[in-house]
Amino acid sequence: MLRLTAHPHTSTDHYQMFTVTDEHIVDGKHICAAVDISSSCHLERLVYALVDTLSSSDVLTLVTFGTHTTKRVFRGDDPALKPKVQEMMSRSEQGSNAHVGLTALEGDLRLLFTDGLFNEGPDTLDLFDNVSSFGTPVHCIAPSHSDVLEQIACLSGGQYEVLPMTSEVADMRETLNGMMGKLPPVHYNLKLTGPFRDYKMHAVARGGQISVVMRTVRDGVARLTYLDNDGTEHEELCPFANANVFNEAASLFSPMYTFRPILKECQMFE
Repeated sequence: MLRLTAHPHTSTDHYQMFTVTDEHIVDGKHICAAVDISSSCHLERLVYALVDTLSSSDVLTLVTFGTHTTKRVFRGDDPALKPKVQEMMSRSEQGSNAHVGLTALEGDLRLLFTDGLFNEGPDTLDLFDNVSSFGTPVHCIAPSHSDVLEQIACLSGGQYEVLPMTSEVADMRETLNGMMGKLPPVHYNLKLTGPFRDYKMHAVARGGQISVVMRTVRDGVARLTYLDNDGTEHEELCPFANANVFNEAASLFSPMYTFRPILKECQMFE
């Protein structure tokens, strides 16, 4: 089953965060993904698909690498997880060094997302020697075939997949679930209905959650509908959770700002 909960938004009572939670109990995993952000790579959709597969008990260590690395650790139940990941993926580097990405990997499941076009760091033979000493499988996904990545996966005991970035996100989630040994979702066709619009959501991972910020009114109920694998339709209702009393009069007005014009002397030239 899915559970729908409401949380007052920190900025204003006119928006609230609604969380859809899959109530399956799953064992959490520490997943570490090293993602190539060199200028030849555009792997954002794959990374966001990975976020969609997380359960609330998972821990994600995200490593972005090019010529240098940036590493951050996230909880799977963080409602702001996707915006934080998007901020990391907004950077780009002018080169790619596989060694710095691989050596930053840690955790139970280790993933490498890259196109395999490395142009800094150890040559291929030295890189393979380093991978052979890891003792932990490294699962590799590339947007097109890469002999180097296939060899890295083979030497480490991991899996190798080619997943074009034109693939459907649902295909990406399915591939990642299989690679990480996760069972597929069991609830589909999620639709959250509020006072102003409907929000259509992807299938939520087992034990995972999806958060939506919705514009609301003072009193009302949000409605969640979804289907099970057998086609049974379910409905969940959740009252709005307003922290404060609405000021209806104040809400009619928008802040207004007046800017003094900046005057400059202009000199005419013939």
